[in-house]
Parts: sequence; structure tokens; C-alpha cells
Amino acid sequence: MNLHARGQRLLNRVTSSTAGTGVEVIYTRGGTARTLTASPYRQSIDAVSVPTPGAKIDDRQREYLIVYADLVSAGFGEPAAGDRITETLNGTATVFEASKPPTEPLWRWADNERTRVIVHTRKKG
Repeated sequence: MNLHARGQRLLNRVTSSTAGTGVEVIYTRGGTARTLTASPYRQSIDAVSVPTPGAKIDDRQREYLIVYADLVSAGFGEPAAGDRITETLNGTATVFEASKPPTEPLWRWADNERTRVIVHTRKKG
């Protein structure tokens, strides 16, 4: 369990809350979209290329911490490949797609109690 997950557990225990803290995102699977609260907590640039002079493309990976009960109540259950998470960054809707990294599963439990999941994503277009 990382420091963020421990802090979230402490906050929930102190406030007697099971709600997630973080940012509002739109979680989408197929034609179903629901607003959830997710905590983005790790991102990295995994590739940078310059296809033409002056054009720069950066491909980002990002992980989201999501309360599992929120996914279930929204009708999703376990995260699946291709699920999309839309987050507003600097005033622009940015879409991240659930994507399995080479050395890890698509998602994993964030705590021993299995109350939160960590979903690996990759920025789309």
C-alpha cells in the first residue's frame, strides 16, 4: 500500500466516510458513462516524438485510485480494457483509456480490504 492509499484510509476513518476524494471524472464503458470521484496519483511521460518540425506528441500513462463500491454502484464492476476516464485538465477534457502496462495487470487492489482499485490508463489522442 502506498502513501496515498494510507492517507485516504486515515481520512476515511477520521471522517467516518467511505467516499473517495479526488476529482470528478467521467467513467465510460461502451455507451454507458457515469460521473465518479477518482484520485489521479501517478503519471509519467513514456514516449516523446517529434513527427514534424514544431509538432510535439507526448504519450502519457496515468493511474487512478477509485473506490470499488462506486464502480459497482455505477454498474461497471471490475475495470476492463478499453474503459475510458475523462478528466478536465487545464480546462480541457482529457481522455485516458484503461490499458495494461507491460509488467503489471490492467488494475489491482489498492488495499488489503479490497475497497479501492488502481486502474492503469494511457492518454488517448
